[in-house]
Amino acid sequence: MRIYLTGITILLFGVQNFAQQSFNLKDCIRYGLENHRSVIIKKNEKGIAEAATKEVRAGYLPSVSLNASVDDNLKVQEQIIPAGLFSDQDTRVAFTKQYTASGNLQLDQKIYDPALIISLKTNKYHLQQANLSAVKNDEEVIYNILSAYYQIMVYRQQQTFLNENKEIYSEQIRIAKLQVDKGVLAEVELYKIRVNNSHNLSQIRLSEKNLANSINELKNSMGYPIDQQLEIENERIDSKISTELLEVKSDFSAKNRTDYQLAEIDAVIQEMDYKKIRSGYLPTFSFYAKYGGTGFGDKLGESFSTIADFSSIGVKLSMPIFDGFSRRSQIQQSKLEYQNTLETLKLNESQFRMESENAKVKLEQAKISIDEESENISLAKRVSEITDLQYKKGIVDMTEWLNAQTSLKESQNNYLNSVVDWYVAQIELEKANGTIKTFYDNLK
Repeated sequence: MRIYLTGITILLFGVQNFAQQSFNLKDCIRYGLENHRSVIIKKNEKGIAEAATKEVRAGYLPSVSLNASVDDNLKVQEQIIPAGLFSDQDTRVAFTKQYTASGNLQLDQKIYDPALIISLKTNKYHLQQANLSAVKNDEEVIYNILSAYYQIMVYRQQQTFLNENKEIYSEQIRIAKLQVDKGVLAEVELYKIRVNNSHNLSQIRLSEKNLANSINELKNSMGYPIDQQLEIENERIDSKISTELLEVKSDFSAKNRTDYQLAEIDAVIQEMDYKKIRSGYLPTFSFYAKYGGTGFGDKLGESFSTIADFSSIGVKLSMPIFDGFSRRSQIQQSKLEYQNTLETLKLNESQFRMESENAKVKLEQAKISIDEESENISLAKRVSEITDLQYKKGIVDMTEWLNAQTSLKESQNNYLNSVVDWYVAQIELEKANGTIKTFYDNLK
């Protein structure tokens, strides 16, 4: 009984620990790379490519087939021997009996098949293609998780700003009520504060909804069950940005992009396909060996007891002579498609370089904006505090106090917009440079 209770205690403790587990950014990505459905699909595609390789390789292995049959010739077919050979009249002769039993075992072995040889060479590129496709999928999973996670951080920071504003409005409403009761403040001024407070509360509710949606988006990007709670570590944006220094790399290389590597393999596969079609004009050789037996009888048992065996070996040659210019048209199509893949490679390189340069510019501008808007928030807070003190002393009116609060909220919104731009530019630059997996590996 004590062991039973101990087991339950350990189980409950483990469940509680799991429920209380808090995910940071690297935890989320690790979970996604292990559990997202697309990762499983890509693993299956790699298995399919490996099986296809074995299938093609089997074309150069010997194949053995066994054939057997028993025929009941209900009406035996007769042949005619013309008159003059054995008699003066046509003679009807049956060259079989009612029952025929036959069977044979045949071995076939390809000796030379140029198309099959090229297919064997192409298979290794299909395997590379499947592996790179899995890598690209991992990069997309990482990118989507980064986007959702950073969005959660932004909405949390927004809620922090809005809740701070809520406290300011609540305190000012309390003071304004006392002033209205004493007759030193017009009631319309209290209404102005309440209107701004209501707008702030609406923004809080909207931010909470957006945060919940972002968490669901993160769950979906991770492959995490939507109906289960996901605890995310509460990281502050300002501290994260201050520790992640801006490092703009200038050593861009399109070959680092998985997309580019896939396009290179597509070009090679297309070239191999062109060669494979051309090889269709070449002859193919194969060897075969056959052993079997055939028996005939007027009764079923007799057809088995009279079986006589036979055997043969040989070499087969197959070579196309004329196909109505069909293959020539196929060669022309394949050649043009190969040329297009080479041009696509050049287009991709130019496109990827442009994406990298644009992300660099956007990242630099976002970092400058963050520094500026962060300073603006500090100044706006200081102005708000001074204005609040002046309002309490009667130096400024309610309109100036509300204007100071509006300036503070605008600074906060501008800061958050700059942060969003910074995060987006950061992951876009990593993606454009083909280093997004390295970025994940370096996370702490």
